[in-house]
Amino acid sequence: MDRPVFVGSSVGSLFACEAAGTAGDRVGGVVVLDGPGHCHWAPNLADFLNTHLRNLATDRASTIAASVDNMYTDQASDVLRWSTARQILDASPHIDVLFEEQATYGPRPWLPEVVAPIIHVHGALDKAVPIHVPQEVATLIEGGTVVTIDGAGHLAQQERPAEVGTAIRAFVAGLPS
Repeated sequence: MDRPVFVGSSVGSLFACEAAGTAGDRVGGVVVLDGPGHCHWAPNLADFLNTHLRNLATDRASTIAASVDNMYTDQASDVLRWSTARQILDASPHIDVLFEEQATYGPRPWLPEVVAPIIHVHGALDKAVPIHVPQEVATLIEGGTVVTIDGAGHLAQQERPAEVGTAIRAFVAGLPS
């Protein structure tokens, strides 16, 4: 592939940014969907994540169900919530390592060195990562932009797929060829 566009959702967006940073100018762009950008925005985030890990060890299914409720707006269907919880349960225990690493992860020092254009597509009602986080992170990146998806939570691509698709297509169409 010649200059692919990397897309990552939530913590996966950090993987997409890291891969783009490593690949240099061989990447056409990066789409960050509801990405945390860094985990220093919440003063007690490390404590929260450690408590979350303990709760996962005690009652994994209930903890994941509560976490999934935090990912969506009240308008999301029960089927969507159940499907997301099932995917997370199927990914277990690999997801635990991500929570452990998030407590101290900070890409801000290297993120400005990513040469690929980056767009942050973020749910306006995201309870997991407040909108001010991608707005701050976008200022660290030359030409960084944020597209806010109204009526969507942390998994905007699942709650508002048409709007997210439109934002991604517009971003890709504007990339240099």
